[in-house]
Amino acid sequence: MGTMRIAFQGTAGAYSEEALLKVFPEAKPVGFPTFHQVFEAVEAGEAELGVVPVENTTAGSINQTYDLLLESDLHVVGEIVHRVEHCLLAPKGTTLKDLHAVKSHPQALAQCDGFLARMRLTPIPVFDTAGAAKELAEHPEPGLAAIASRRAAELSASRSWRKTSRTTPTTTPASSSSGTRSPRGARGPTRRASSSPSGTGPGGFWRRSPSSPRRG
Repeated sequence: MGTMRIAFQGTAGAYSEEALLKVFPEAKPVGFPTFHQVFEAVEAGEAELGVVPVENTTAGSINQTYDLLLESDLHVVGEIVHRVEHCLLAPKGTTLKDLHAVKSHPQALAQCDGFLARMRLTPIPVFDTAGAAKELAEHPEPGLAAIASRRAAELSASRSWRKTSRTTPTTTPASSSSGTRSPRGARGPTRRASSSPSGTGPGGFWRRSPSSPRRG
């Protein structure tokens, strides 16, 4: 059997990749730009599993994930509870006083809004935390930083990055959620879910039902 391919939204260093490697350290993460493409990849058999975020204590539910789950034939087969710790990244030589704007995924910006307000930094939303780190590493701009994971910081080190000594304080998602979907034709509810408070943030992982048709 070959290496398991697991789809996630984002690029190398994204929190979803960080979470899936915690549970599946030997897997091959495959990044996609959108949650929708993650679901499509699993449905088409391009990946054995997909890992996407479900709940976040600071920013709340990830509504798009729930919408896609209701529209899809995929099953929730497990849960990953993952603590998110944001890092503020900037090109070498940059100080906090030099900064005027920070770019990251909208969820990360929402989780760090208190920090951004105190530092008077303008938030710039982009599609992915790790993507923001990579883009700024490759195309540094004066006064611009990114919020991303420690793994993204480490991956960016080869591109003349250094992680600042400050971690944003509002970084702990905290709602744990799990759910399952029944195959088509099965009796009972098509979806059950439960949630409980936690000090970390969760993601679910999905797989295609053997009876579910692949999209052509």
